[in-house]
Formats: sequence, C-alpha cells, structure tokens
Amino acid sequence: MSAYLLKSDHLTVSYDPDLLLFSADNGVEVWRTKPGVTPYVTSRKFGSLPFSDAKCESSAYETGTVSGVKAVYSFPESGIVVVTYLYLERYDNTLHCEFFVRGDISSDIEFIHWPAPLEFNTDNGATVLPKMQGVLLPARWDGKVPCYQAWRMLSRDYYMPFAGQIRNGSGCMMIFETPWDACCFVDHVPGGDTTLVPYWRPSLGHYSVRDRRKLSYRFPEKADYNLFAKIYRTYVREHGDFVTLRQKFEANPNAAYMIGTPIVHDGICTMIHPDSQAYNKEHPDWNQWVCKFSTIGEKMEKLRREGFEKAYLHLDGWGKKGYDRLHPDLFPPCPEAGGPEGMKDLSDKCRELGYRFGIHDQFRDYYFEADSFDLDNVAVDEAGNYECYNVWCGGPQTFMCPELCPQYVRRNYKTFDELGIQIDGTYLDVFSVVDLDECFNEKHTVTRKDCVKYRRECYDYLNNKGIITSSEEAVDCVLPSFVLCHHAPLAVDELSSTNGKAVGLPIPLFTLVYHDCLIVPWFGIGTRGGWHIPASDSGYLYALLTGGTVYVGAGMSDEGSRLARIALDLQEKVWDKELLSHEFIDGNPRKQRSVFEGGVSVTVDFDTEEFNISYDLS
Repeated sequence: MSAYLLKSDHLTVSYDPDLLLFSADNGVEVWRTKPGVTPYVTSRKFGSLPFSDAKCESSAYETGTVSGVKAVYSFPESGIVVVTYLYLERYDNTLHCEFFVRGDISSDIEFIHWPAPLEFNTDNGATVLPKMQGVLLPARWDGKVPCYQAWRMLSRDYYMPFAGQIRNGSGCMMIFETPWDACCFVDHVPGGDTTLVPYWRPSLGHYSVRDRRKLSYRFPEKADYNLFAKIYRTYVREHGDFVTLRQKFEANPNAAYMIGTPIVHDGICTMIHPDSQAYNKEHPDWNQWVCKFSTIGEKMEKLRREGFEKAYLHLDGWGKKGYDRLHPDLFPPCPEAGGPEGMKDLSDKCRELGYRFGIHDQFRDYYFEADSFDLDNVAVDEAGNYECYNVWCGGPQTFMCPELCPQYVRRNYKTFDELGIQIDGTYLDVFSVVDLDECFNEKHTVTRKDCVKYRRECYDYLNNKGIITSSEEAVDCVLPSFVLCHHAPLAVDELSSTNGKAVGLPIPLFTLVYHDCLIVPWFGIGTRGGWHIPASDSGYLYALLTGGTVYVGAGMSDEGSRLARIALDLQEKVWDKELLSHEFIDGNPRKQRSVFEGGVSVTVDFDTEEFNISYDLS
C-alpha cells in the first residue's frame, strides 16, 4: 500500500505503516523517521520482535474531527497483536499516536517501542528536556546526558511528561498523554546526534485492550523552549489539571501564609540503625545525635529578633528514633528531645512568633522495625516479591502499598490532634519524585495511575485539615494537591551531586509552566553550587530568575539577610503571576533574563553575581 497523506491547516503528514516511514511537513521543516530504526516489542519468550517483521493490515481512520490511519501489526509466532492509530486533528494541527495490545495473556511483553523516533541530525538546533527544572541541550553538545530514573516520565528525568526538539527555528514536541507507564530514552552521542526514543512499560505486568497508550505531536513553525512550555501549560489547563496557588489558597486559606515567607530547615534527632549502609562502624558515637525541641525554639526566637517577621519551619527527625526511621510509626515524639510536651511547646512557640510549624513525614518507605509492620501491607510484584533496602538511617525497609498510605496519614494526624500538637505544615517525602509504585496484592492491587490517586489523596486529606502541604520535588502528576516543594533544582552530570556540572544549558522550563501553581524555595545565598546546583552557579540567582523563595537561618550575615529580603519581596509580588519568558541575553548563557506577567523582569549575571530587578508595572 502506498503512503497515507493527512492534511490540516498547517501540517502535512505522510505515513506508510508497511514500511514504517513517517514524515511531517509544517511548511518550514520536514521531520522524518530516523533511518534504520524500527519500532519493536520486547518479549521475554521471543526476544525482540520488530514491527517490520509483523503482518501489517492498515485502513483509513476517520471521524468528524480527525483523519488518520489504523494499522494492525500481528506477530503470528507469539500471538501478540499491536493495534495502532495515527491521526491528525484537522482543527489544531495536533498529531496523535496511540495503541493497545491483544494477546499478552501470559504477561510476556516487557516493553513496546512505538512510535519510531524521529531524525535529528543537525548542527543548528537544540533538544528541550524537562529534566528536573529544565535542560536546553544544544545540537552537537559534547557532554553526556545522564539517566537518573530509567528515563521514566514523572520522575527526575521528566518532571513533566513532554520533550521536544528545535531545528532551524522550527519545532517538534511530544506530549505523553498517558504518562504513568511512559518512558523516553535520550540517545545522545557526545558531539553528535540526539534522538528521543519513546517506549512504554506494562501495567501490572501486562498490556490489555482496555489500556491504551497515547502521545501527541505538535510541529510549530517557529519554536523555542518558551513556546514548548506554553503549549504544555495550555494542554494542562485544557485537561483540567492546572490548579493555581490562588485556587489552592481558596481551598486552604492557611496555605496563603507562604506568600513572601522564607523556609527554615532544621532537625531534632538521628539514630542510625546498625544495619543501615549509613552506619559508621569505625565511629559508633557518630551515629546518634539529638537536638532538643526547646533549642530549635531558641533558634526561631533569634531569627525573629533578627527581623524576620515570617518563617516556615521544616523540622526533620521529630519521631521517637529520629530521621528516616520507624516510618510510619513515629510516636511518641523523640523522648530525648523533650517528647510530646517539647514538640507541642515548639509548635506553640512558632505561632507566638508569627511563624508556622511544619514537619518532615514519610508514608512510602516502610521499615521492618516499625511497630505495625506487616508483610501484607507491602507493595509486591507479580510473584509476590518485594523490594528491600537498607540505604537510609532506619535500616532494612521496603515500600508500603500506595492504597494503604492514606489510611496511615489519617491515623497519624489524628494522633497529633489527640496530643494537642498543632501541625501547620507537612512534607510528605518522596511522593513527588520517586517512581510511581505498583502492587499486585489481590487485597490492594494498584496500578501506577492508581498510585497518583492515592498520593494525592494523602495531600488532599491534609489540605482539608488546613495543613500546608509540601513534598520533595516538582513532578507534575501530584502537583495539583500540594503547595510547596523542598526544591526543584537543575540537572547535573551525576545524580545527587553537590559539585556537578550542568547538563546542557539550565533553563527554568518547569517554572515557565507552573510558576503560579507551586512555591519553590532555593538554597544558595552567598554560595555557589550545592545539591543539583551547577558548581559554577549561585542558587540564589536562580531563586530570583524563577520568583521563588529562599532558605534562611538564625545568625545569617547582614548581607545574607539583605539578599533574602530582596528575594522574598520579589516572590511576594510575583507569586500569582505567570513567568512569561526566559532568555539568554545576547546569546550568552551566563547572562539571563526572566519576565513575569505584570511587567516585573529579573536580569542576572552568573559570572559576576550581579542582578537587577525591574518593577516597571506601567
């Protein structure tokens, strides 16, 4: 069969499902299938099954709004059938790709690589990745692109489920519309080509007719990373998942306290389990320390005397054996630090000072020594096995089934109520950064899509209690349900590096989409580098560029306090404003400018650390 031709107002698509050849012409550039690369199925029993070896039956696919192709690929030996649809919306130039599978009865399929990747062989262009805060990867970039979390959507590799490329000023953008099981491998050769390779994981071990995987393409005639961000922002709005801070504050008025508020990060206790990898056998006395609740209160009093009228305390390690231990059974609060009475006094002290009291909490890591530990509550795979780690302070642990997490949240926060300890804010660790979990236990079976629902249910319960909700980073599937994150920093050449080099050129891609939906604090007043801040850069300047808040502490220098107040004043003026654009001034990546809705602009120089904030609101 010859190729199908699909046309809309500004796009012409040619597609040959037999030869697996595709091209999209937007009048400026033609984007084509990468030569020599074919989609394929990865089978446990049969190995790699290329679509080119399958029997293909195709037909036109038409509705009142779309024009496209249905192509059915049959693999006779395995009994697997992949039913694909590729169709063009006539009215908005969006190209959709979706598929479902028949015949995966024995859960044989590991991955499906479809559609085929597009060619990007150019000296003039860039790849745009929502890898953490955002990456602009110039064509022929001579560095590597590290993989953080297996290239999974909704992880540090992709805070937001899209990716795109720009060639000669024209764009190709993919949005993964069913992101829970989606991945996109970044095949980058240092100094050479960059190829984006979409692929899909099974859900609960298999692919079914009811479970369609979908992604869509847009091919704007003129594009940059700002446009990609705005396309995705519009997409999220249209699908009802865009919740602004103003809307969150209307639902939970207490959360509005965070406008113009710095974050104080402190801790109470660490008691490292002897079986933890973190345990120091050479110096056993280094494995335990305690700071009394009253001591933290004194620090907060000092901060108030230093002129900070507002502050949000994020307190780690308040449980009976301290940080990252015994979850979810932390009560009573650390006896050595003052117990329930000491924790209540600190909470009360914060509000007396005009501050807010927030705590670190955890409802995914499930520790074997927890009082209520039960293997029947654990997330298990198809064979009934569960993961086991001993990386963190609490030693041996696994993961709780996501369906049960909201139950434990409700239990624990009722305990706080019974103790008379007012919790103003809660940080639910890892929910907004780690991979989405599955569970095969027939009592509480959970898909990755279900996992999003249960994580959001935890936040929503706390929001309903008037508690300021926060989490670790800024993965957007749970973003509608929380107000504050711990950080949303930058991609560097090694995961969790505190002295890394930037991957490509850092850009505030996440902030261009979501600035008015989430409060993002930054470390780095008076310093360069830090956790996922390039060693050459000031995190403080990123706070200004993105209109974020900052971390502070008692005993800061006068200059540090002055800089903090500048950032807080800016955040107070732009918290509900869209970040309209970001640019490299005169093409110099060390000099950057952000422009917010309402006319506020910020210019920074990462070499000299000079900055300018213009409040021209005329």
